[in-house]
Amino acid sequence: MNLSEIPQLCEWTHSRVCSPGQTLVFEGEQPRTIYQVTRGVVKLTRCSTNGREIIVGLVYPGEYLDVVAILDGSPHGVTACALAGSEVEVVAVSRELALRCTDLLHFLERAALQELRDQRDWTVAMALERVETRAMRALTMLGERLGARLEKGFELPLMLNRQEFAELIGTTTETAIRVLSTFRRRGITLERGGWLNVLEPDVSLA
Repeated sequence: MNLSEIPQLCEWTHSRVCSPGQTLVFEGEQPRTIYQVTRGVVKLTRCSTNGREIIVGLVYPGEYLDVVAILDGSPHGVTACALAGSEVEVVAVSRELALRCTDLLHFLERAALQELRDQRDWTVAMALERVETRAMRALTMLGERLGARLEKGFELPLMLNRQEFAELIGTTTETAIRVLSTFRRRGITLERGGWLNVLEPDVSLA
């Protein structure tokens, strides 16, 4: 459901373009505005006990930022900012106005349930799967959301830097570099001009 196409809200919505790395919401901030991504990718981070920011998820075109906070009014549990390699466009509207729209409210409730299921499945994967399998699962997820199908596999833009990819799969930057290098040597992936071709998108091969 697109904010800008809801009759009750269209005259109140506005577009905003964010430069790479620009922050949209901060962890602990009250959710006064609803944001829907229309272009680019937003990363969600949380601050660890040692003060380091860790990626806990990505928001793709068509998706909303921090749906749970939107619904219950609790402070944002994450900081949301544009990926370092991605300019982002969002549509925004006042939370107070938006939640008067019954159709949108029901849509967000379903989205929140799916978000919780995805978080559960990823938590299980992080605990039980090898880092190579997690890396291939993450590449496949990115390919499904952002990539283009090829005769064999898919290609996707290189939006995440090595540190961001490492945080996404729950490992160190050095390990992520080693895993990606292994994929290249085995012919599973091929990098070219800012794009990554995933020629064998099968987690069983990782």
